[in-house]
Amino acid sequence: MECIDNAEAPDGWIKWIIPSYEYIVVENHKGAFEETIRKMNEHGISLVGAVHDYTEPTTGKDYLYFPIREV
Repeated sequence: MECIDNAEAPDGWIKWIIPSYEYIVVENHKGAFEETIRKMNEHGISLVGAVHDYTEPTTGKDYLYFPIREV
């Protein structure tokens, strides 16, 4: 859940502060993670943080966000 920087996490939750990144975004499907990592390696692109998943509420489509550069 996105929140303001000074928000306190509810009991039992952990708050993460994620820096701003430039992402490679791909639609998630079986093998999408491995395929994207392979292509990134072929082009000399490295991850700079954790890969995030996102479901678009209006379409139900799932996406993977691969952080490649901090902004």
